[in-house]
Amino acid sequence: PNGAANDGFGTSLTTDGTWLLVGQIDAPNGADSARGAVHVYRRAANGTWTHSGTLQSSTRAIRAGFSNAMVMAGDQLYVGAPGEGAGAVYVFRRNASGTYEQVGRMTGEGTEVNDAYGTSISIDGDRLAIGAPARALRRGGVFMYRKDASGEFKQEALIVSARGADNARFGHALQLSGTRLAVGAPGALPIAGMGGNAAAG
Repeated sequence: PNGAANDGFGTSLTTDGTWLLVGQIDAPNGADSARGAVHVYRRAANGTWTHSGTLQSSTRAIRAGFSNAMVMAGDQLYVGAPGEGAGAVYVFRRNASGTYEQVGRMTGEGTEVNDAYGTSISIDGDRLAIGAPARALRRGGVFMYRKDASGEFKQEALIVSARGADNARFGHALQLSGTRLAVGAPGALPIAGMGGNAAAG
């Protein structure tokens, strides 16, 4: 797209080698009021990337932050909008013609306004993790999902830090790999005896 100063293009990225998705969120006082969008690119045989479409949320809420986090899984795309009420994750599916269509919208059970659900997203096989770092006085939490027999993700757990410190922002960043889940908590205090960079919320 034709860029402009402070338009937020490149806020987030995800790719599978053939498809490249680029998030764009401008400032709250910008032209798009931080609603957010995802630009879709496809790689041709000669290696050239071509812009093939733009995705937006169905609600287009002001300051939603749509595309703050994104992750691809096959033909599925999960896009976080943590500023939309309690936060949400939009689900898109790429059809045979290469067009992404919205097929769902996820929210965490028991979330409240400003929980920032959808700030971070990680997926590995039949498991999905979604961070909500602003919930419960910004202590944060991670919502865990598993695919059921129909192929839909169903919430199975809410993970919180054992220390539960205010402003820890547990869930600000996530990485799910097999049976292990790494969770960032940038506001947490260091744990004594675990090194200068070790911390827990």
